[in-house]
Amino acid sequence: MNGEVFSRLYKEYIPVISYTTVDEVKNVAYVIYRLGIRAQDLLDPGDRGFETRVLVQKAVYFLQRLGLMRGYVFDLYLHGPYSTQLADDYMWLARKGDEYISRVAEECAECQKLDGLLEYLGEIDLRTLEVAATLAELAAVKGNLEEAKGLTRRIKPWVDDEDIVAALQVLKDLGLG
Repeated sequence: MNGEVFSRLYKEYIPVISYTTVDEVKNVAYVIYRLGIRAQDLLDPGDRGFETRVLVQKAVYFLQRLGLMRGYVFDLYLHGPYSTQLADDYMWLARKGDEYISRVAEECAECQKLDGLLEYLGEIDLRTLEVAATLAELAAVKGNLEEAKGLTRRIKPWVDDEDIVAALQVLKDLGLG
């Protein structure tokens, strides 16, 4: 990262949210950039914004589960694993705008290893991503995928067999199932 961008990130952001590192911000900017997400979409208060934020949450969750990113704590919420710290980071970046996100993302040379996975995650419908992330999180907590399936159906009564099958395929594709 060049000195100017690093200095600006450090001075403007790191003291405000002390748990976030510059590398985490670069990684999140890269995820946003590679998924083709616009700042206005993250900031949108409607359905488009909600869906965009869910996509970022699930993409980072899976990248972290795969050991390709680190630093965020996820808790199970209504739409699957959710990180408040991650939400703070991508909303801060969104308020800075597309050009800023692009500049920070370009500073993350090592992030190119994420391209194929981000392309894959970006093609999966949000419902499947949500169910897959929920299954992955419950299986990690319970240590049992079968129990995770049952719990997922209980906490998400709209989940049917097709949703479970699609989510399990995602986990298998990612090497998590």
